[in-house]
Amino acid sequence: MAGGAVTVTGASSSVNSISLTNNQTLALAQQIAAAINTAAGAGTLTAFNIPGLAPLIPPGNVAEAVIPPTATSGTFNSPTGVQFLVDAATVPVTVNGAANQTVLAGTGGTTYFGAAGGSSEIVIGGGANLVALGAGSADQVNTGDGNDTIYANGSPTIDAGGGANLIFSGGIGTNTTLSLSSSANSTVIGGAGNTTIFGSSNGNQVFLGSGNSLVIEGVGADTINVGTGATTIFGNTGSDLIFGNTGALLFVAGTGPSTVFGGATSPTLFGSAGSDIIYNSSKAGALYIAGSGNETLNAAGSKGADTLFAGTGADSIVAGSGSDTIIANTGALTATGGAGNDLFVFLKGHAGGADFIQNFSSTDLVLLGGYGANGITASVSGGGNTTLTLSDNTTITFTGVSNLNLNQIVKS
Repeated sequence: MAGGAVTVTGASSSVNSISLTNNQTLALAQQIAAAINTAAGAGTLTAFNIPGLAPLIPPGNVAEAVIPPTATSGTFNSPTGVQFLVDAATVPVTVNGAANQTVLAGTGGTTYFGAAGGSSEIVIGGGANLVALGAGSADQVNTGDGNDTIYANGSPTIDAGGGANLIFSGGIGTNTTLSLSSSANSTVIGGAGNTTIFGSSNGNQVFLGSGNSLVIEGVGADTINVGTGATTIFGNTGSDLIFGNTGALLFVAGTGPSTVFGGATSPTLFGSAGSDIIYNSSKAGALYIAGSGNETLNAAGSKGADTLFAGTGADSIVAGSGSDTIIANTGALTATGGAGNDLFVFLKGHAGGADFIQNFSSTDLVLLGGYGANGITASVSGGGNTTLTLSDNTTITFTGVSNLNLNQIVKS
């Protein structure tokens, strides 16, 4: 992402050039530079280089501490009570930050240790940076296109840049909000705190922890490993790979194809228009609820007992090897039985579609709920198939079954 540079007034009216490696951090840097330069133009800027003694800051003045371009690698302590810290160094430096401060760093490479408490805005232009936030802080972090490492703490909001970043979302008591909309091939490691992730570019790996997590996916193809905490994931157009764990998982599919590997806890899967979900599990079965569009769920790799609700669109549902229950709806359903003893349910008032059942075995059952003893109005065999017509005009075609055993039809 293109980026550019901004000029910032420094000590003794010197001008420092700060390079940024993407347009998002450039836009933020322009706002910061504008505030500093406006104060300089108005004569209300007190700027000084560090290390060194901070001058007396007149009341009402804007204070700016600068690590100048001539600085050598080392550790710099940002003074407290100074609104702006500008790192114009062209070599890697380490900064011990202060609370409630706006930090602007270029592409030299910065190691930044945040202060405990307070709320700081940290904008880093590029390079390979390390940012470790302070306990109890509520910082805003924006990084460039370098490969950054970020340790979240407190309740930060982090917008990672376009590099392959490593982000630790924090421990107990943290609430991290993280944007990966520009990131590719980044790794997020969750902790005991709560994590919210927005968007994704492509190829990111997410390992969630014991805190509660919310992931709102972007257009990229990502891998998400659920932790022991409760996790809610909203899919998008990307192709997602999701691994369950002991934590509760709720997944709302997008239009991209998704594969969910179930863990020890049964997940809840919601389909959406155009969604395509593959569910595999050697442990817990899934609860699947289709929506109003045309959807596909393939649970052939599931060994648990799945409960699968069709929607109002044209749906394709494939059962697994467990004893699964498939509930029809008003849409056109194609249901494929698995190796287990499956139950196909049609409820009067919630049916009405032209439905097909494939791979209907001798151990499977059909439940006609609410239709009564006379719910079947016609039965026609032909072409190796049998079609039942119900009293509400629902049709059920058993493909490959020319002699249907009516004892497998349960009426209520």
